[in-house]
Amino acid sequence: MPDIGISGSIVFATSAWTAQTRTISISESRDVDDTTHLGLTEKSAGVLFRTKAPMMADGGIATVTFVFDPDDPPPYDAVPETVTITFPPGTGLTNGATLVHTLSFISGPNNVRLEGSTMIGTISVRLSGVATRAVAT
Repeated sequence: MPDIGISGSIVFATSAWTAQTRTISISESRDVDDTTHLGLTEKSAGVLFRTKAPMMADGGIATVTFVFDPDDPPPYDAVPETVTITFPPGTGLTNGATLVHTLSFISGPNNVRLEGSTMIGTISVRLSGVATRAVAT
């Protein structure tokens, strides 16, 4: 893969697919459960409010814009696999932060386009389980 000055990357452990990234957007979330019950007595201005409790966290969905090589497309029909996402290092740092996660493809490659002499594409993946994170140094 040619080096075009982009320092972020995504690397798939099982299929060995890798790409240089342009942008990465991750939307982690955590659901809440309604714990309201008839035994509640605390009111505000005579009104009983619902109560909520945090539930399990969801790894969320990652949208990755990357340098697309039509001769080496992403493994979108593969089984879930471990992926390492490396973010570009900040100013004055040598190594970018990393995120290691299990993921499954949702869609992609989408919005494949030519920017100058470089093909760019976008994939969406569902993150699963607990991520291993390493800070930038």
